Amino acid sequence: MRYVDATSVGCGEALEVGQFWMSSYSVASSLAIEVTDASGGAVACGGTVAEGEALRVAVGGVGSASFNIGIAGATFESGSCGNARSYDSEADLVAPAAGASVTLVAGHASGYGTVYITESCVLTSSAAAAPSPAPS
Repeated sequence: MRYVDATSVGCGEALEVGQFWMSSYSVASSLAIEVTDASGGAVACGGTVAEGEALRVAVGGVGSASFNIGIAGATFESGSCGNARSYDSEADLVAPAAGASVTLVAGHASGYGTVYITESCVLTSSAAAAPSPAPS
């Protein structure tokens, strides 16, 4: 057996239900990924964001816990594993080019024991709105 908490899951290990960490198999979390835009507005999973838009990702409803938020299709502004993982309670990213999808998933644990895995949150980027012409 090996001791692995949510912050030390290897870069090549998938954040998914059924992985064996900390003497037990990871299970589905009742919590969800929460995404907000630069103004603090909620961005719904399954929704569309403008390319280049600044976003913040967090796991809603978790108090004291260790985190491992993973991303595919983009990178966090800072983190581990080539910025594909963040061990903080929230992480920032910039939406990729139009047409690209970003998939987010998180693992969390409140110490040695079960690691809980959120459902994936997928966002799709669209072309940024063109600026309005200046009034004449």
